[in-house]
Amino acid sequence: MKVSEHISLSEYSCHCCGKLPASWNQSCGPDVYGQFFLDFEEIRSEWGNPIIIDSGYRCPEHNKAVGGEALSVHMWGLALDCRPEDRKDLARFYQVILDTRPELRLGYYAKNGFVHLDCSYNIEPIVVKAWREGARWNG
Repeated sequence: MKVSEHISLSEYSCHCCGKLPASWNQSCGPDVYGQFFLDFEEIRSEWGNPIIIDSGYRCPEHNKAVGGEALSVHMWGLALDCRPEDRKDLARFYQVILDTRPELRLGYYAKNGFVHLDCSYNIEPIVVKAWREGARWNG
């Protein structure tokens, strides 16, 4: 099963237990997550090459075990840590994401070789627009 054309359920589900977010609707697919996956697919189309998903949804135990933030967006299933197949393409990959979906929140982890992208602004209560726009950081 897939959550989108280029993301398998096994890539997206928690790597320690195979669980999905509590709000996931198995019978109807990614419901509230739909736009996030559409955004990813648009990035994938612009990139034109495979994108490796290192982390999608994380259960609270797994998030803690990997040193994730206490309120990590991964625990809501609205974040992906991903990378191009070739690490030397990471900066160009990051730029493609910026150009394609500038509203996404992005973390650029050059040392670790991945980009974090999320749409935490979709978590209720809705945060102010100023917090969402331009949210960028380096790890």
